[in-house]
Amino acid sequence: MWVSELWRYPVKSLGGQRVTDLELGPRGVIGDRAFALVDARTGKVLTAKRMPVLLRARARLQSGGAEIVLPTGIRVHSSDPAVDMVLSAWLERPVHLLHTPAQGARIEEYGDDDSTFELPPWGFVDDSPLHLLSRATLRAAREWHPEGAWEVRRFRPNIVLDGAEEPPVDHHVDLGQAQIHVTGGCRRCVMITQPQEGLPADRAILRSVTTRSAANLGVYADVTHPGTVSLGDKAALTLTASAL
Repeated sequence: MWVSELWRYPVKSLGGQRVTDLELGPRGVIGDRAFALVDARTGKVLTAKRMPVLLRARARLQSGGAEIVLPTGIRVHSSDPAVDMVLSAWLERPVHLLHTPAQGARIEEYGDDDSTFELPPWGFVDDSPLHLLSRATLRAAREWHPEGAWEVRRFRPNIVLDGAEEPPVDHHVDLGQAQIHVTGGCRRCVMITQPQEGLPADRAILRSVTTRSAANLGVYADVTHPGTVSLGDKAALTLTASAL
């Protein structure tokens, strides 16, 4: 099993950046989900679960920040004093590009109630700092819904593996200079049904994953030893003590 693709998503819910190397720090991919768009009126973090249009923009790390490319072709950097104005005009609502989550930050996916989604203080990560998906899993999933576009971009992994399915839960995986610990399955939601550039909306994608694999596709992991992961790196598995 080896690494066939690497992805980083500098701005939450925006399209990501395909790279040849990822630097894994103690808390996950460095620069991943480092920024988010916040509704200036409600203070809620915006996500593509409720605002699919976010997926039509993309972001990449550049010059110590994030460069955002809008569907219109307009480019704006996170350090630009006009960044909020540009993004607000695009979304037709006042927004603020935030670099560090506030404690107890609310996520707009919950609607107008008072629920909160606890984000870590270092980034806009929902469930896990690292997400792995294998090409073998995607090939198998295509059999569930052959008409669907089962492309990697729809599922937003950080690391795409080839040669086998994802490592089992409670295994350590050596990847390049880093080591990770697989913590559980990646539970899917409406996010994978949303349209992106070149990908149509497809609710049957989620229905098939829910029916055939209890809504799980791919795995989550924590970083146990920081380091660089590069394309082509082998994935070597070992059991944790709890799994023996």
